[in-house]
Amino acid sequence: MIFTLPSPAIPVNNFYAAVVKSENSSGWVNCEVTIYKLVTPSEPKRRAHIVMTTPTGADTVAEALLSGKASCDVNFGTPIASYSRNYQMLQTFEPFRQGDKHFALISTDYVCTDVMDLQTGEIIASQEPPLDRGGKPQSSLGFCPIEFFVPDWWEQHDGSVKPGDTYWSDDKVMPNGTIGWVAGCVWGDDSSWKIQRLDLSLIQEGIITGDDRYGYISLPPQVALHQAITPIWENGTLHVNIAVSLWFDDFSGKVNPSGLQEITGGPKSTVKDGNE
Repeated sequence: MIFTLPSPAIPVNNFYAAVVKSENSSGWVNCEVTIYKLVTPSEPKRRAHIVMTTPTGADTVAEALLSGKASCDVNFGTPIASYSRNYQMLQTFEPFRQGDKHFALISTDYVCTDVMDLQTGEIIASQEPPLDRGGKPQSSLGFCPIEFFVPDWWEQHDGSVKPGDTYWSDDKVMPNGTIGWVAGCVWGDDSSWKIQRLDLSLIQEGIITGDDRYGYISLPPQVALHQAITPIWENGTLHVNIAVSLWFDDFSGKVNPSGLQEITGGPKSTVKDGNE
């Protein structure tokens, strides 16, 4: 298998989303999002790539990003893309790559997930709101994203083992940006954040799909999605370690039955791209 290591000189966390929030007369929050590519990055921390700012431009963005840091040379340069989101931003910007191409998971609509090509700024794949029995889009059936996670190759490898080395295997090609996860809620059930899997293997053909194959599982409180999921590839098979939230009765030591039901098969709300 031919494989080229992703360049560590152009990490996925070179991309930042600067967000300006606005509120309409009914109190509904909207966001205007501008995406920047850092020109002179100084090893920004992984996933620190959403910056809340005001409509005064890149200087304000840089100031907000660097707040509290002793010294750092960052040049945001020219914006590469922008989009509107009809809800709060939350953590709905996740840069990732497939080979030498850079993309980002975003959410322009509060019940859908989109993929943006960060080279062109174009949205190349989108989930549509699920259809009701009459064939009409029904937002109340959708899954509302609040956080994304797509593991990067350099998060699981240090580059010390390269293609052709004794300990290299096909498993070490992964992750390659074709699988991701989203935390959020089925519309109306915001008591906890649930986890769904995203298939990103066909995004360059305009297709993104998601499902709740792990059950109706909840993300533990105050745990980020990328901290809760550990993907491991072994002998061509992906194994996923997921931290989930369970409640126990302290007197008996038994788990709350509703928690087990979530894991073994609770309410389903499979979300696909709307064209299937």
